[in-house]
Amino acid sequence: MSSIQQVRELTGLSQSQLAVWLGVSKSLVQFAEKGQRSLPQAALLKLSALVALAEGLKKEVRAVARPGDRLISNPGKLAARHKKKEEFHESSARALERQLLISKKKHPQLDNRLALFHALRNDAPEWYSVTEADITWMELTEWFSRDRMPLTGLEQQELLQDKIDMHLAYARLHRLQKERYEGMGEKRIG
Repeated sequence: MSSIQQVRELTGLSQSQLAVWLGVSKSLVQFAEKGQRSLPQAALLKLSALVALAEGLKKEVRAVARPGDRLISNPGKLAARHKKKEEFHESSARALERQLLISKKKHPQLDNRLALFHALRNDAPEWYSVTEADITWMELTEWFSRDRMPLTGLEQQELLQDKIDMHLAYARLHRLQKERYEGMGEKRIG
């Protein structure tokens, strides 16, 4: 790899930008990068200094950041962020738990309601006579009850419980991350 390629790769400079800094034309930088031409002595000195400094920086970065290490510049800010996420997931889990309790309570009520209407229509006591208004009211109520049954059924309750478990798991994850960053204090790296 040519020193021009090396510098451009490390710095992200374009050929035009490097040419301006070196005081040469872009086409000369293009040819020099391919090894087809040589740069003037003054440009070579600038480029050599840049390569030497870049190599030194690469060694420092490698020494500071070993594979798998993370540099944390502001652990307090990360802790606060994870605290908000923890609170959000805990709040969501509580809301879903309330919804699940309502569903668990509502489903047996709907089952009982439908069973009672069926009994009134088919097995009403002799002393009770079902009127047309009763039948209309029962049909309407039965229709609304059947419409709500899937929203309160066992499958729906399982889905709600699954969502609750997921939110609680995320809350635990964010709590652990928050505690980890709080343990770092306010030190700033970088």
